[in-house]
Amino acid sequence: MNKKRVIETLSSYDVVSFDIFDTLITRRIADPKQLFKLVQASAIVKSMDVPNFASDRVEAENILIKSVGYGYDLEKIYEILQEQFNYSSHQLELLKQLELSFEIELATPRETVVDVLNSLIQMGRKVILVSDMYLSKKVLKTILQKCGIPSDVPLFLSNEHNASKIEGDLWTIVKEAYPGLTVVHLGDDLIGDNRRAIQKGISKDSILIKKPFECFLNSSFGQTIMNDFDRNNIGDIILLGLLVSSLHNDPWSQEDLLSVPPVWLIAPFLPFIDRLSQLDHNSQLLFVTREGYLLKPWFDNYQNKLKNKKRTFLFPCSRVASTLASIHELKDLLFLLNQSYTGTIREFLHDKIYLPQLLSQDNTYLSKDISLPKDKNLLLEFFQSNSSYLLNKAAEQRLLLKEWIKKENISLTNSVFIDIGYNGTTQYNLSKALEILLKGSYLFLEESAPPKKLGCDCMAIGNVTKEIHPIYENLLFFEAALQINKGSVLSYLNSPDGVQLKVGKSPKLNYHVENAQREAEKIFLFLGEMKSLLKNNLKFDLKLSENIWINLLKFGKLPKNFLSSLELEDNFNGLDVLQFFPEENEWRSKTKTIKVSIFNSHKNFNLGKTNLKYWIKRHIPMALYPYARDFWIKYLK
Repeated sequence: MNKKRVIETLSSYDVVSFDIFDTLITRRIADPKQLFKLVQASAIVKSMDVPNFASDRVEAENILIKSVGYGYDLEKIYEILQEQFNYSSHQLELLKQLELSFEIELATPRETVVDVLNSLIQMGRKVILVSDMYLSKKVLKTILQKCGIPSDVPLFLSNEHNASKIEGDLWTIVKEAYPGLTVVHLGDDLIGDNRRAIQKGISKDSILIKKPFECFLNSSFGQTIMNDFDRNNIGDIILLGLLVSSLHNDPWSQEDLLSVPPVWLIAPFLPFIDRLSQLDHNSQLLFVTREGYLLKPWFDNYQNKLKNKKRTFLFPCSRVASTLASIHELKDLLFLLNQSYTGTIREFLHDKIYLPQLLSQDNTYLSKDISLPKDKNLLLEFFQSNSSYLLNKAAEQRLLLKEWIKKENISLTNSVFIDIGYNGTTQYNLSKALEILLKGSYLFLEESAPPKKLGCDCMAIGNVTKEIHPIYENLLFFEAALQINKGSVLSYLNSPDGVQLKVGKSPKLNYHVENAQREAEKIFLFLGEMKSLLKNNLKFDLKLSENIWINLLKFGKLPKNFLSSLELEDNFNGLDVLQFFPEENEWRSKTKTIKVSIFNSHKNFNLGKTNLKYWIKRHIPMALYPYARDFWIKYLK
């Protein structure tokens, strides 16, 4: 079934009913009960001694279900917490406000289902919302408006009518409200939204969809991710929620999951961004271009509501721009010449060190093919014959770089250089050019990175080797997804208006890549809100982040129109423009073809055991369901 077919089915009825949570709206946490862990963590931040709130909150609701059914509200839940779990009135008031704040903040629409609802309204159909829910109508309307659902849609709530869908009497009330009219329903619970509804006179055409977390758990991908999920880690809870709410947002289609790439983009950066927020509060953060065009606003969004904000700068530098400035004498070239490179001397001068003025020399000589480091002596001879020009140009670049730093009022002694990492080449070059041991913070860094050899302070979330690190092994995807439509800084230019930047050609980006980056920036705003509420209780684990990143690739969960948008140009390393072709699972340029083996490299999955709860709901006689429910709550839940 697809959205068009759903609208056709529902629009043939007089009244169309929708469930709310897990149908129209989901939460940015995988399991709704995990919200209580966030409340507990936030309360502890506020110096409240409530170490068992999450489990007590679940048990208080179970007590009410067994005693009064589903016709309870939030006030009654908190009365139970006071009466049977000895919470004070002051504690309960704060806990309740925190719970409501998280409910509103975590709510996010299931876009396709909301589109169905709004389409039916535009067609003139009567649309209502029917929910077994303890939240008040006022709170629900706030959540609905946030998620793009009109606030004037009639609400039938279990806590207002002292009746429930799962027991059937709320459906009786709905039918009585619309006498003589046909009613159809769309929801996610097999008993309350389907079997009981049909039993009480709602159309047999009622549509049942899966809850996002249920879909996730019943998949090989979900089971793989859950192996590395720490239920007691607040960061894991939020990251998993972001993943589930995006991966299973559309209940009818798994083909074009364009809401997934933003989560894929942010996953590796969460521990990194969080670490940056915990650096010494006097630190100024220098986000190096080009990834800095993304990382700086992402970090600024993350720390937007934090008390101790770091000063951040977009530092216009690159490996190319810093290389020339780092050369004080000819032997400094050895660092560059010992790196791998294949191309002509002309290409080397343009791509690695940017000396276009030397390109006017003998064309035959400049067209010689070189392979470094094997041919480093050939290049050394060339630079020795042009040493005066080379060293003067390098001194000029150092002076202009220092003038730019002075103009921007950057104190290098309090600054930390921020880069994604791997080799730390730019930090190494800048430290040599500025003659200061510049501090650096990286997402990933190799153990033998050059700035470490200078004695620079290098912090990294993870150390990488080419053989074992999953992101390093699939680096082309990582870097292509971070490409931006701004050229790399090639050199610094003197002008009457101060130091200007010579910038290379800006690559063109596909809409899908840019959109993923924009949506990732919005997610960091949400994560900053969570950080402001949870403080140091919110920590992100690199293991889960990495596994989400790599398994979204491995299980083929990224949409093909996003993957086919990925292009990578890295002239510094002698790469042509590479484009990914998902149908063939390979990167291709004019001269290279790189086969990718990671896709669908997982084993076929067998769930192993039946989802017992779902099996019981589908097969048990309705007359026995209340007893089975009580047994489940008491012994299995």
